[in-house]
Amino acid sequence: MDVKIGMDMRLWGEATGVAQLPVLETLAAQGYQGVEIPVCGQGRSALKLLRVALDDLGLEVTSSVRLPPQANPLAPDETARRAAVEYLCARVDESAVLGSKLLSGGLYQAQGVFSGKPHTDREWEWSRGCLREVAEYAAGMGVTLALEFQNRFDAYLINTAADVARMCRDIGLGNVGVLYNTFHAHLEEFNPARALPAAGEHLVHV
Repeated sequence: MDVKIGMDMRLWGEATGVAQLPVLETLAAQGYQGVEIPVCGQGRSALKLLRVALDDLGLEVTSSVRLPPQANPLAPDETARRAAVEYLCARVDESAVLGSKLLSGGLYQAQGVFSGKPHTDREWEWSRGCLREVAEYAAGMGVTLALEFQNRFDAYLINTAADVARMCRDIGLGNVGVLYNTFHAHLEEFNPARALPAAGEHLVHV
């Protein structure tokens, strides 16, 4: 396995651009091999310039996204669920422009939006349908979706490695996998090390 170490650029804000070039230069000089860039509508021109800078520095790139409340796969309102598909497909486009072959995050629901109840089978199916549609689109762009299970304070649909592996199985597409985030795992898994194998063959990013 070719393991590479990268840095999450959200440490320097939610909209990475050429203004963060000094940070990228420092990371490359320190020996990092890649960066994760949050995509949030920066614009194709800005992303193209950023890609040139990353290529010049020899930094590989992955991308990440957070769904806003108005674009929620779990919303009872069909308009909000449709908005989630469109929002994620737009982020897939941006990932492709950036040169990222992997888009990660809690793509299954809007972060921090709760119903006040345990998730329902209907919500699970709404999310599965959204993710499958986005994944089919992403496959045509050469992008893999890495689903990140999150702690109970950020999400209520998927909180463990076993949960997210189940969603991958239910979607049933080769370009959908698991992002294993050790921060969330230490909050939600009884034994994070033993929970890791639950991701199994679906594990694509740590």
